[in-house]
Amino acid sequence: MTVGAVDNTTAMSSFSGWGPTDDGRIKPDIVAKGVSVYSSLGNANNNSYASWQGTSMSGPMVSGSIGLLLEHQEIYTGHSIKLSNNERTNYTYSY
Repeated sequence: MTVGAVDNTTAMSSFSGWGPTDDGRIKPDIVAKGVSVYSSLGNANNNSYASWQGTSMSGPMVSGSIGLLLEHQEIYTGHSIKLSNNERTNYTYSY
């Protein structure tokens, strides 16, 4: 799965790769805000923030959102979603 970055207006960022790929698939698979994201800095005092951009900002938003959706699914239905199985990955269909 590929994650792209968009801005506040949902316009694709210039630094996100977008398809189609050589085999015709459209990319990215999903997008999230990745432009002007207010985030922490890793300084010695751990107390600074700045606006960042990149797919490394949108990727955590996507994974966190998926986690919240899975949690909601389990709370709402009482059933968790099976996330994996013992079958081998089928790269022909990108899963």
